Amino acid sequence: MNCKDVREQIFDLVTPGATVDPNAARHVEECAACAAEVKSLRQTMALLDGWSAPEPSPYFDVRLQARLREEKTLQQRNDFGWLKAGWLHVRWQPVMAAALSFAIAAGVMVYQAVPPTAQVNDSAAVSDLQALDKNSDVYNNFDLLYDDEPQQQQQQQQDRNP
Repeated sequence: MNCKDVREQIFDLVTPGATVDPNAARHVEECAACAAEVKSLRQTMALLDGWSAPEPSPYFDVRLQARLREEKTLQQRNDFGWLKAGWLHVRWQPVMAAALSFAIAAGVMVYQAVPPTAQVNDSAAVSDLQALDKNSDVYNNFDLLYDDEPQQQQQQQQDRNP
């Protein structure tokens, strides 16, 4: 058995009444480093057996609870403490109402300042009548153009058929 295996079982070697591997006990008798480790651990355990914990003061719980309440109150103050510093020591409802009013006023001003990009489309009949009014000269002369065309077609047919 080597030192590493013995270190894994060292608490069994120190604890009275624990089952100990005979190979580990034999290694401790032969190895000076492992024997010194076991001796040191036994001394530490003996010191811990003789040690007694000090008794807390009779008002320890009361003072602890008071301190916890103070810390909790201080933490709650610090969570929103930045709101009360300087000029921010105001109620938030009026500030929010003023900000909302300002945003609405700015939106209305921007909406009125921007010209509409799309014109309202009239019905098809209205737009046709407006186009006729704009092109009345062309439409007035259109009849002359139309009347000439059948005469030219008749003349072309006569030229083809001699």
